[in-house]
Amino acid sequence: MLGIVVLLLWAHAGSSAGAQGVVPKRLLFVVGRAFGKDFSGPSGVWYDAKHGEIYVADTGNHRLVVLDDRGMPKAELMRTVERAGSTKPIAGEPSRIAVNSGGDMFVVDVLADYVDMCDYRGRSLRQISLRDFAEAAKRVGAPANEPVSPLDLKATAVTVDSKDNIYIACRARIYVFSPTFKLLRAIGAKGSEPGQFTAITSLWVDAAGLIYVTDARALAVHVLAADGTVLVAFGQHDSGVTNFGLPIGITTDLRGNIWVADTLRHIVSVFRRTGNKVEYLDYIGTLGTRGGEFAYPSGLTASSTGRMLVVDRVGCRVQCFEM
Repeated sequence: MLGIVVLLLWAHAGSSAGAQGVVPKRLLFVVGRAFGKDFSGPSGVWYDAKHGEIYVADTGNHRLVVLDDRGMPKAELMRTVERAGSTKPIAGEPSRIAVNSGGDMFVVDVLADYVDMCDYRGRSLRQISLRDFAEAAKRVGAPANEPVSPLDLKATAVTVDSKDNIYIACRARIYVFSPTFKLLRAIGAKGSEPGQFTAITSLWVDAAGLIYVTDARALAVHVLAADGTVLVAFGQHDSGVTNFGLPIGITTDLRGNIWVADTLRHIVSVFRRTGNKVEYLDYIGTLGTRGGEFAYPSGLTASSTGRMLVVDRVGCRVQCFEM
């Protein structure tokens, strides 16, 4: 059993007068099992439009799963990580993944203090440790006198842009690297004001180079220019359609609308940005395990081909929507 359900259904959505034509047209498929195992707490997903492949960070099964664009399993890449002070690798718990144009993967792992760059077969090519760049970060934007602890240097999110620049977030900062791993910029500082962060949970960079960030404690959503200038920041951790329970994933669609996964509300909300203002449009989802429903969504991504993928941590599956 492959655990694939193909559905041609309208996604469950809320109602908003400004949202006509915004919500996904249909749910293409749901995958909850691959290579003889049910997904276990998946928390990251990436769509590689160039190769027509979907990458799922299947956290609880210590693996990355590669699906084709119909949701059929193609590869299973078991993960191990190195721990300081240990001579033996241990089973990893991959949580976030991004793939560049050459097919190289960048993997954030719950148990690792580095981001692993791997080839398309999962073989480690390079380990990127943020602690190696802590001093250099002060020369490219990080506050010079801000105290930095080991937890401040543990990666929490990763993404790549159309030029293969690499963006790695820790709790309160975003490190931007060139494809050759030169540190270009350090964006953000500790705090709760626009452009400041406390607990970054996800990253996305759109085709224009704008940076999108979610934070679990400070302002929930930030949209930044490529140099880190704040364009808009919004969302308290409170009730209300422009607020959030726990934002944990972010992406944009072909129209530039902003989609945010809220794990505690079991929905994905959509917003339209105009300058420094944001308009709430609609949402998809509700708590459940049927197609178009979510059980603690833990990550999402979109593609240039008009697809959006959402992974459920408790629902243990990935759903693919046509936008």
